[in-house]
Amino acid sequence: MSTIVIKLGGGEGIDPTSATREITTLARAGQRVVLVHGGSHETNTLSAALGHPPRTITSPGGQQSRRTDRRTLETFMMAYCGKVNKTVVESLRSAGVDAVGLSGLDAGIWIGARKTPSAQSRAAAPSSSATTCPGGSSRSMARS
Repeated sequence: MSTIVIKLGGGEGIDPTSATREITTLARAGQRVVLVHGGSHETNTLSAALGHPPRTITSPGGQQSRRTDRRTLETFMMAYCGKVNKTVVESLRSAGVDAVGLSGLDAGIWIGARKTPSAQSRAAAPSSSATTCPGGSSRSMARS
């Protein structure tokens, strides 16, 4: 059996439960589904509410990335792994789908490399304790 991977963004105006009906249909047909969702808007909203608004850097090529210090990473975890992920799981479970929500931290599912210090210094010279992350995802897996 193959697995269908669906990527759902997390920008402003994107409902993380918008794919529930389609995923439910696929799962009931016996298809394995992995939903990789975003949560950038939720992270930005939560960061601002916690008094630590998001900060971005721009590479020489014009790509914007979030400047991620430890406090921002903790906010990411609250938004992606907590609210967004569990909202998706709740929606799927309410539709009768056996869903579980995991983050990239769980069993090392999602591992990324730190951006090189030279790329960081060219972009905005953040402190050595900072890393950048263009976005993050956690996953919800569904089966009937």
